[in-house]
Amino acid sequence: MTQRNILTINSFSCLGYDLFLVATGKRDWTVHKGAHLWDYAAGALALQEAGAKVTNIQGDPWSIKDKEILSANPSLYPILFEELHKSFSEFENLRT
Repeated sequence: MTQRNILTINSFSCLGYDLFLVATGKRDWTVHKGAHLWDYAAGALALQEAGAKVTNIQGDPWSIKDKEILSANPSLYPILFEELHKSFSEFENLRT
């Protein structure tokens, strides 16, 4: 039997809280899409100051123009990025 990695996504309905949980080490990673700048800005700064890798979904450094955020500690980030994009591909295959 092949082992399959599972990516579970949840939210506390407060983006700032989710981002600060990662910045303080209480969560391992966060992915959000579709919020406003004021929802992202303070948390993105806190994540960067805490040493997390903070990007958009494409893997580019997060900027105030982005409408999504992906963040994790630097050692976990590459795994999260790869699994997230695998999930996107699998989802697209299900839709076609």
